[in-house]
Amino acid sequence: MKTRIRTAAMTAGICLIWGASAAHAENWVRVVDNPGGNVTYVDVDVDSIRKDADGLVYFSQQDDWDSETIAVNCQTRERYTLDYWKARGGDWRSHPLETTGIGNDVLDFVCARAK
Repeated sequence: MKTRIRTAAMTAGICLIWGASAAHAENWVRVVDNPGGNVTYVDVDVDSIRKDADGLVYFSQQDDWDSETIAVNCQTRERYTLDYWKARGGDWRSHPLETTGIGNDVLDFVCARAK
C-alpha cells in the first residue's frame, strides 16, 4: 500500500514539473547574426516581450556573453540591464544605456512586437 502511495506521489510530482516547464515556454529568435564581431549573435525570447504599465518594454535576451532581462524605452531609445543592477543592489532606472550598433536592431525588433 505504501509503495502505491509513493508511486502515485512521484507520478504527480513529475507531472507538475513537466506542466510547469511547459507553462514557461521560450521562443528564441536570432535577431542579430554578426560573425567576427565582438558580440556575434543576439537572441530574443519573443514570448517574453511585454509592455508594462510604466511604458517600458521588457524581454529576455541572450548573446555571446550572458543571458539577461532587458527593459527598453521605445520612445527615447534607452535600454536598461535589469539583472546587472539588481545583482548589485543598484537602481537600474538611474542607469540607462545609449542604444548603438547592433542594439538598434534588437530595439527595433522588440519595439515592433511589444504588446
